[in-house]
Amino acid sequence: MPQGPMSSPLMKPFVVLALPGMYLFYKYNQYKRRRKENAKRRLTERELQHLNNKIVSTFNPSFFHPERAHLPRLGEIYSA
Repeated sequence: MPQGPMSSPLMKPFVVLALPGMYLFYKYNQYKRRRKENAKRRLTERELQHLNNKIVSTFNPSFFHPERAHLPRLGEIYSA
């Protein structure tokens, strides 16, 4: 019965020598992938914060009428 090239007795030392390098390569790729994901996450959070600030400023009454920015709010008028 023919055996595959990896099961030959001459290849076993090479496989044993390659395993630590393969593990380091895997860990390095994992590290790069995590850094890239974190960078994308930071960018997305920054964009969401920017959009949130736009939405808040849109619903701010002084955005539409800057001359009314100094006027009291409705609740402040009736609580006096």
